[in-house]
Amino acid sequence: MNPLDKAELSARVEAISQGPWRRKGRHALKEIAPSPAYLKLIPPTGALDLSAIPLSKHERELGATLRRTLRWHGTEGISSKIEIKLRDSFDDALTYAQLLELAVQSGYLPEDQLPVSEARPYLASLIWSEPARKYLKMYGYDSVEYLADRLNLKGIASQEPPTPNPRGEVLFSAFLATHKQIEDDKEADTWLGFLDDYIVVSGEQDDFYDFLEKGEEGPSKRFATLLSAAYITTISLGDFFRLCPGEVKGTYGFFYAYWLAKMHGYTSGPAGYVRDSAIWPSGSWMASLQKYFNKAAEKMAAKQFSDAARTLRETWQATLIYMGTIKPPRATGARKPLTRRAS
Repeated sequence: MNPLDKAELSARVEAISQGPWRRKGRHALKEIAPSPAYLKLIPPTGALDLSAIPLSKHERELGATLRRTLRWHGTEGISSKIEIKLRDSFDDALTYAQLLELAVQSGYLPEDQLPVSEARPYLASLIWSEPARKYLKMYGYDSVEYLADRLNLKGIASQEPPTPNPRGEVLFSAFLATHKQIEDDKEADTWLGFLDDYIVVSGEQDDFYDFLEKGEEGPSKRFATLLSAAYITTISLGDFFRLCPGEVKGTYGFFYAYWLAKMHGYTSGPAGYVRDSAIWPSGSWMASLQKYFNKAAEKMAAKQFSDAARTLRETWQATLIYMGTIKPPRATGARKPLTRRAS
């Protein structure tokens, strides 16, 4: 890939930096960041193993708190509003790192023109602690680990980052616009949260599945919100991925692998993503939603959803192939819902 001139490079980095993820990630940066004295120990260049940096009393105490806050939610579930707020913000802060890595993987940013002076201390501020690095592995943040390796932060990624695919460059702006729309959409947030086990009442995921399968009329206010949220999110993603040729679908699908897996009834295991047979012996959220809309929605709306769902199935298959060429995701085990009140 040819190098970008200074103005074009600045414009592309600025586009990635100006999304809602930066605003929503500020809380985590404030609460999780180590002391200024720690950050002074991070040189601007050169290989650095974050786990080798000595911790002060402040970092040790903060690390102990993060060990609790950033735990795997399948152990006991998470209901604390304070913990949920920090975890959500941490995910948003990590989104910027994910986008930088996707920009390299897709050819939008040349690897040797990454904004190292800004990205290296930013990422180090987020993943300096052992609990934060463990969080990356528990929740499939492979792309953040790859970026860390490109920034010469060692001991995090377990293998080399993937080779960039320059065919994806022309689609990055369209992807970024789509992702900004999803990030700013409260309904999309509701649906993705539901997929991620954020529930309002115990058992509502099973109840919603039964509702979809029976094709019942007159959904509750909560179920009506979930239906609208699932529809809008599926259409938005389908519109973008319909633009992508096969191999590029996998490159961009990797960014959404966590969500695509949940939509299609998959979970992560030692050998990669596999069918989540404990919860989905057959079917998936996408299959049940399509069945419902085919029965209950107007013909045009049902067809739009069906077309988008088919595109996402193709994208998920392309993503599985793409991930097979890099790093299989990690096993995460059982999970429990993260109960919160609907906003």
